[in-house]
Amino acid sequence: MNNLINIQDRNGQLIVSSREVAENLEKEHKHVMESIRELETSVENSAHLFIPSKYRDSYKREQSEYLLTRDGFTLLAMGFTGRKALEWKLKYIEAFNKMENALKEVYHISQTAIVNNIMEALEDKLINTIDKRLSVYEENYRPTHANKIDLNNYIKNSLGDDREVGEVNLVKQRVLLMLDADAWQDIPYKKLTDNIRLIDESIRAIKSFRTKLQLSLFEN
Repeated sequence: MNNLINIQDRNGQLIVSSREVAENLEKEHKHVMESIRELETSVENSAHLFIPSKYRDSYKREQSEYLLTRDGFTLLAMGFTGRKALEWKLKYIEAFNKMENALKEVYHISQTAIVNNIMEALEDKLINTIDKRLSVYEENYRPTHANKIDLNNYIKNSLGDDREVGEVNLVKQRVLLMLDADAWQDIPYKKLTDNIRLIDESIRAIKSFRTKLQLSLFEN
């Protein structure tokens, strides 16, 4: 008989129709309505217990009913006596409890999902902020002494052991000229690494010049 109990969720509030209560407790609906109205007049602030509502009967006529909250049903059921009434009271209380627990679980899951979504949004925002700050940092980061040593060693190694005195400076001067700078520290390090091809081109140019010079000396 539990499947005959219809507890509804109305905007986060559990309710049951006065018509259903009357049917299950085998009472005429008009008598249940009368009992509710008596309670309304004798109980202060009962608007949250008994909610006036409308429904359509089998002839499509609009009729009145009440939607009872858990406390409203409990208050109304106090006036019902007998074994059958007691059985239905217990069934309704069990149904209210089950529905309430189910809603709490849904609410918990929803809250967890909301928190996760908020955390994901905050994480995305934090990552974007960090990325922007890193980008600004990279754009303004100047070569350190160690960076400059690494660049010089790269040029020396690329020129080879047979490099001539001053060739390293010639490569640097060519690169600085192409990047419109006077010294390594005037150029953001990222710009230098992004333009490593200019260093390689300058190295090739110096090597080519060196070869031509050597051939010229040989010919003489």
